[in-house]
Amino acid sequence: MSKWKTFIIEFMNIYSKTFVKTVDIEHHLKTLLKQEYDDDGGYFRFSSALKNMVEEEKIQPVKARGHNHQTPPVFNEYRLVKQEKRTNPTHIKKLMTSYPFFNMTAFYDEEEFEKWKFYINRVHAFLTNNSDTKKVMLKANERSFELFRNEKFLLDKEGIKFLANLGLTLSDLNCRRTYEPFVEYRPKPSRKPKTILIIENRDTFDSVKELMMDGVNTWSGITFDMVIYGEGDKIQRSYYFLEEYQLEDYEVYYFGDLDARGIHICSELIKIDNRVKPFTPFYIELLNCYGTEPSTRTLERKLKQTIIDDSLKLFSGFFECNYRDELKKYTKIVQNIQTYIPQEGLNLAILRETGERR
Repeated sequence: MSKWKTFIIEFMNIYSKTFVKTVDIEHHLKTLLKQEYDDDGGYFRFSSALKNMVEEEKIQPVKARGHNHQTPPVFNEYRLVKQEKRTNPTHIKKLMTSYPFFNMTAFYDEEEFEKWKFYINRVHAFLTNNSDTKKVMLKANERSFELFRNEKFLLDKEGIKFLANLGLTLSDLNCRRTYEPFVEYRPKPSRKPKTILIIENRDTFDSVKELMMDGVNTWSGITFDMVIYGEGDKIQRSYYFLEEYQLEDYEVYYFGDLDARGIHICSELIKIDNRVKPFTPFYIELLNCYGTEPSTRTLERKLKQTIIDDSLKLFSGFFECNYRDELKKYTKIVQNIQTYIPQEGLNLAILRETGERR
């Protein structure tokens, strides 16, 4: 198979959708080959390669998407043809003998095994040798570099799938993930926090932090001994850093913008840890103060409506019935226009007035 065809197959294999746009394939080749793309025939060779791959039944055109308007014409989208796995009883027997502790089903195809042979052998050698580093719990990126000279492999999609195919986890390689630390404030750092408040945006975090430093740490009867700056979506990745605190009995409250994305972030945290709940007194205060005059903005990045609806269902379940219909207003996006109330509506003065010292 020619180099061009190999590059096309590799790109289509990692493409995020089943139907691959022809313009994306061509752009990938141009990026990869640079001047060589034009020197080797450019678009004419590219179109010929696509037509040959169709004849060889490696790809299929998506005819409903139509042709492009170039000469010679090709279809606007293609999809890979699934190749039947070749199974050789002798090869399978050899796998079972050589790697008795692994699930090798995913590698019964000899071509697939050859693709992953280096990685399989590196893991096998690690697990069967009694090395000193094997006994030390390393970070996943450290172990990944030690085994494969690629520090990112174990935590990228291919690496995660590779381990799963073998029936292994990171713990089998005596390594663990690390999570990006978050910005937090605790009035008493020596004590493990029991009640935690996560704030989506920086200004509101700073206001709550300032009040806690001044002794104001209680709202609606709930006293907080830790406040975390969520940094918007980032909190979904860094939340696991809480494990570093080795907490046992604790509660987590979340307060963010009253809009589709803020509600979604909160609902995703609830899915990660069922201790998390929205801090309803702050949201209700936002509605009471600004519900009759919410702001609107134009969105460039928005969630799918099905995701928004699912998030609202989980989020609104923490509120009394008379607020649930009101919350829907902040998840409707019409022609990219979003109705919202930013959490900054609860400014330092309001937070001080509604807070108390405990």
